[in-house]
Amino acid sequence: MPWICPYLIASGEIAQYSTSIPVSYCIILATFIIGLVISYLYFTRTDVSL
Repeated sequence: MPWICPYLIASGEIAQYSTSIPVSYCIILATFIIGLVISYLYFTRTDVSL
């Protein structure tokens, strides 16, 4: 369950499980970058009224 990785990293309990720490960081970083790119593309192509 990749959505639990941030909690395990923050709490320090990730060593108790067979989850790789670098893979967990890569998943979090990839999710952030994909979300940032999609948000940027959406807001540059869509007229956002204030």
